[in-house]
Amino acid sequence: MSKLPTGLILAALLFSSAARAVAQESAGPPPPRSERARRAAPTAAETTPRRQPSAAALKGRYQGDESVRSDKFTGGKVEAAKFAAGEPEVRVTVDVPAFRLTLWQNGKEVKTYKIGVGLVDYPITISERKVTDIIWNPDWIPPDSDWVGARGGVKVGEVIKASDPRNPLGKLKMPLGSGYLIHEAKGFGDLGSLVSHGCIRMMRADLYDLAE
Repeated sequence: MSKLPTGLILAALLFSSAARAVAQESAGPPPPRSERARRAAPTAAETTPRRQPSAAALKGRYQGDESVRSDKFTGGKVEAAKFAAGEPEVRVTVDVPAFRLTLWQNGKEVKTYKIGVGLVDYPITISERKVTDIIWNPDWIPPDSDWVGARGGVKVGEVIKASDPRNPLGKLKMPLGSGYLIHEAKGFGDLGSLVSHGCIRMMRADLYDLAE
């Protein structure tokens, strides 16, 4: 049995929390007090109040994508906003199991995009990183990695121009450090899939929109 990457497990745990919340709410109201009294005494964890998302909040286009929308990022309430040029507080979160990248500004959601992420053997890194460059028509230099040799038709260290059909980066890339990138997807089939060697793939229109 293959082992899931740690980052995928962490994101999946957040994702499963929302699923448990839905299950709790769909179970209906608690039993009468007399029936509860016949049961075993609750533990401290069971008696500690916890704020759970409402069923209504989990419906619609974000159903199943709640990990990126956790209290850690939203304070328990998601507000939408238009992008404000010049405002410095801009963040991007990547929800790996939901295959979704979300752009936030001042704690409010600006836009969200469907993405493709790393294969199980080449998972996306789970960490905080900073985008400092947006590179148009990027060259690709195949890294010294085993998958490059298996790919065929390219050599490690070779400079492959943007116009070369062997270049998988597309029209734009955003370096994330350590060889990780946000770059163009091959097509819609990449979205919602484990397709890359640790990079985030987006459709060209979405990638241009995010870069802008």
